[in-house]
Amino acid sequence: MSDLKKFKSQLTPSRKLCDEAYRNIRSSVFAHILVKKDESVSGLYGKTNISDIKQILYSLKDILEALWQLLHNGRKLEFGNTSKDYEERIEKTTCSVLSRLLSKKIA
Repeated sequence: MSDLKKFKSQLTPSRKLCDEAYRNIRSSVFAHILVKKDESVSGLYGKTNISDIKQILYSLKDILEALWQLLHNGRKLEFGNTSKDYEERIEKTTCSVLSRLLSKKIA
């Protein structure tokens, strides 16, 4: 399989998710401001979920890492090697900050 076909096949699932739920939000709410009513905007966001967003972002991060490795190190395109450890770091940092804020508020 050529590198471009690998790239396209890696991108396809995320693009499908994006097209199904997020393209309308982008076009109607942000890009062209066709929808302004709160109910209509809420209806568009109601078709979304966090796990889809995570999957899209992980996939894009994986593609970016593979392209970076190809450009800087001449490595073949390999997908699925990107670590997701940053999610845990963000959660720990957020909990720590919230704990400190709550302890100051109580004191």
